[in-house]
Amino acid sequence: MQIRTQALILNSSPIQESNLLLVLFTERLGKLRALAKGALKSKKRFLGILLHLNQLEVELSPSPGSEVKFLLSQAELIKSRLSLAQNPVRLSSASALCELLEKALPELEPVPKLFQTIDRAIDQIQFQPNFQSYFFYCLLKILAQLGYLPALESCPVCGEKIPQRPKAFLFSLAMGGFLCPKCSRQKKNLIELPLALGQTLRAFPKLKLNKIAQLKLTAQQWSSLLKLFSAFTAWHLEKPILSLQFLMEFSPLKVKSKSA
Repeated sequence: MQIRTQALILNSSPIQESNLLLVLFTERLGKLRALAKGALKSKKRFLGILLHLNQLEVELSPSPGSEVKFLLSQAELIKSRLSLAQNPVRLSSASALCELLEKALPELEPVPKLFQTIDRAIDQIQFQPNFQSYFFYCLLKILAQLGYLPALESCPVCGEKIPQRPKAFLFSLAMGGFLCPKCSRQKKNLIELPLALGQTLRAFPKLKLNKIAQLKLTAQQWSSLLKLFSAFTAWHLEKPILSLQFLMEFSPLKVKSKSA
């Protein structure tokens, strides 16, 4: 039985001389692996569209008894993400969201709402001038739908509401969010965020997409949030998001320090 669905290419790797193993996030079936036979040799069959981050309409054939459960029979391009390759920071930002899905999602568990979220997220990163704010907004949306949203409003230890203007926002990786003043005195290895940055982070989940452009991050804030979420995702997934680490290398502060 053939299955048609929209799919986003999360990852790919060559198999033997001519085949391509794809990790797809599909609208109907969730995350899965599919084998594209002859994709590396034939220029006509898939017309060079099996590229990272592209959105496709695919036709899949179940492959019973095989380690890879599906064969890719046909593919049609819906959205090309090729222009992202012209900007390493935009490309790495989109790649980080896809890598998060690849590492956090189990196979063959459909999440249609999450498929729509990642599609819109990559669009924003690809085209919006102020894409850095959209990146963190979408990252928090995806973490929420995966069940990993950090606690930003109430202390995850005691449940007490976090003050609007504390002396500093103290974030616990182990507890998964901001701690209240009382609980923060009892915990070690906390990450301190300045007042303005903590308030900005708390604002992201509350805003609608069309209001995100109002939140403009400084170079210091961009770098601090990248460091925070790189550590947060690595802690809770028990594996690093390599694209986030790569993004940290491209942060304006890092580049400036290297050139000094």
